[in-house]
Formats: sequence, structure tokens, C-alpha cells
Amino acid sequence: MLVMVLFCSIVLAILISRTEYVLYYYLVLGALTFPGALDRLGGLVTLNWARTTFLAVIYLLYSLFLVKNMHAVAKTWEGRRLLLGIFPWIGYLGITIIWAISPMDSMRYYPKFLMAAFLALSLMLDNRISSERCVKMLIIGAIIFLIVSTIAAPFAQTLWPGTSTLYFEGYSGRHPSKFYIVFVALLALSLWLVNKTKKLPIFIMIHSFIILLFIVQRAAILALVLGGLSVVLLSIKKISLSMVAKGILSLGLVILGIYVLFYTTGFQESMFKSTYGPSQFFTHLFQGDIGSALHLVRFKGRLELWQVARELQQSLLGEGFGTTPVYLKTAFGEYNELHNDMLQYLIETGYLGFALYLFMWLSLFRLGWKFRNSDDEILKSLGLSLCGFTVALFSWSFVSHVFDYTHVSGAYLLILAALIVKRSMEKARNASVQ
Repeated sequence: MLVMVLFCSIVLAILISRTEYVLYYYLVLGALTFPGALDRLGGLVTLNWARTTFLAVIYLLYSLFLVKNMHAVAKTWEGRRLLLGIFPWIGYLGITIIWAISPMDSMRYYPKFLMAAFLALSLMLDNRISSERCVKMLIIGAIIFLIVSTIAAPFAQTLWPGTSTLYFEGYSGRHPSKFYIVFVALLALSLWLVNKTKKLPIFIMIHSFIILLFIVQRAAILALVLGGLSVVLLSIKKISLSMVAKGILSLGLVILGIYVLFYTTGFQESMFKSTYGPSQFFTHLFQGDIGSALHLVRFKGRLELWQVARELQQSLLGEGFGTTPVYLKTAFGEYNELHNDMLQYLIETGYLGFALYLFMWLSLFRLGWKFRNSDDEILKSLGLSLCGFTVALFSWSFVSHVFDYTHVSGAYLLILAALIVKRSMEKARNASVQ
């Protein structure tokens, strides 16, 4: 509790000194959550939950004080696209809590959505801070996170004896960290493709990928590859022979890297069932026997979870946000995440909520798509990053619970979208002045 009081005091002190620093705080340090033994307060309540809820209130108040600027945001196509893309779905999620099995369990997650939404709204409404400065803050935050992630694990056993150091790989745990690392890598890739004279993004990309390898996240690596491929393809204006050659070479290196990764001990233990390995997997795959190849993969019980979850009734309004883990607890005797956002939100929010969910994804991708070829370097970088991160998270959501970690995954997704809106409004204002 003392740690939380200290955190709140620091944030309030920042708010009093310069209010915009509260926004900069999340751009720079938002992914550095309370780790390991410091996290638990009791039951379902954690320090990270308390932190997120506190920030949700702060950002709500922040946006209310700037509500006079809402008309200017809503007047733009970009602003309307973002507002109509995220707030109807998040609002409907909150409504479904009313008829959920356990509203208390629902509230484990909902403050994360509110915090991400109001943070994005505050960024759009505050005209005092520039989009260029915000992008610099994101880069500084990425560097800090990568450094902390590198040095945190060796100190874990010293600071908290008996605690698995695996949790500290990526500082704040494998699960929240992997989303931020993919975000950082895609942002760095976009910045480099727009301006290839910059060398820092290359370092960030390589460092990010190495961390993903160490924390052995199969889905994260796949999401990064799909997101990165999207960024590269969308950045191409015209195709030349040399570009095709470089593309084939790069693709070959990626395939070779993945092939080598399959033969590392840690990845084999995570990827395949006992007594099986990559040799049998690739043999079946090259023979075209995909079913047998998938049979060797360790799905960690997720197929059984999905099968049981399908027994839940699918309706127009849904079973209520946060219902699925509670239902799985009655079936398996322990609290389980479904690891499939697509199926989970179809069940919990029904056909109505699922339509809003898909519209949110489409709106965010469309927002990035519009600026993928912008003449403005910052706007183009943000557009490519948003498209890539949207593709990464969307594909990831079929095999994971992406929005259980909205304080990282959703927050930085909406930060990119908000900065696109802010940058486009800045350009419009500058054009009107000239």
C-alpha cells in the first residue's frame, strides 16, 4: 500500500507542477508496471490494477477540463473515426457488466479500457503538446524499457528470493511486456522505413526481437512478423528489381531465423508436446499433412478451453463482460483466460458488441491506412505503425487474450491513433495560418 501511496503522490505532484507531464508519464513509463512480489494487494486487487484505475480517473478529469476542444476534434474525419471507433465498443462493454455473472471479475479489466480511452482523448484535446514531442517521448520510453528489461532479471533473485526470474524477463512480466515490445519494434521499423538515415530504430528493432526470443513467446513473434510485413508492404510506393531482391533476401533471413529458433531447447519445450520435436513437425509440414503437424504442437489446453467456451450461448446482447473466465472456472476448477479474444467477445458482448468490436479494428486500420503515404514523415511513421500494430494485435487476438492487458496493448494502440489525429490537426492549423 505504501508503494501505491507513493506512486499517487508522485503523479499528483507532477499534475500540480505541469499538467501535461501526466500524459508524458505514460508515453515514457507507462509499460513499466509494478513487478512480481510488489504487485499483489490481496485477492483480485493488484497494485497495477490500482495504478490503472487511478490513472483512468486522472485522464478522465484531464479530458473533462479540455472538453471545450472536443468540437474541433469531432469536426475532423480522423477525430470522428477514432471517437466512433473506440467509445461505442468500450461503452457497450461497460453496459454488459450489469448482467455479467460476476461484475467484480469484470472490473478486473474494465478500468484498463477506460484508462486507455481517456488517455487517447486527453492527447487529442490538449493543444499545448505537439505530436512530434510525443513521438520523441515514445522513443525515450522504448529505450528506457529495453534497458530496464535487460538488467532486471539478474537482480530478481537478489531482491525477491524464491521468485521465478522468468517473471522479470521484460521487467513487468512476460505477458504485458510482450505487447509493448511488439509495439516498440513496429514503431522503430516504421521510423526507419520513413527515414533510413536514422540508426537508433535499427538498434531498437534488434533489441526488441532478442527480448522476445528470451521470453519465448510464440504468438508474439508471429504477430511481430505479420505486423512488420504489413508495415513493409504498405511503405512500398513502387516496386523495383532491387527491392524485390532485397525482399526475397529479407524473407529468406526471417524464415532461416524462425527455423533456427525451432531448434533451441527452450522454444522446443514451449512449442511441442513431450517426445516430439521440430524434425517431425517439419516432416509432416513438407508432406502437406498439416493436421499431423498441428497435432504435435503444445496448445497448453487452449483447444479444450475453446471447445467448452463454445457451449456458452451466443446471443444479441451477450453473456456479459468478464463472464468467460468465471464460466471456465466452474468447468475446470480454476480461473482460466480463454486465450481467444474473438471467441470471448462474441460470447460476452453478443452479436451487437462483436459488430462494434470488429468496427473498432476496421476504424483504427483505416485511420492508419489514410496516412501510410503522407508527405509528412511523422504522420507517415504513425500511420504505418498503427496499421502494423493493428494487424499484429488483431491476428494475435485469435490465440491470446490481448485486451486483458489493455493498459499496454490497447493503450499504445490508441496512443498511435490519437497522435495521428493530433498531427493531422496540427498540419491543418499550420496550413490555415500560412
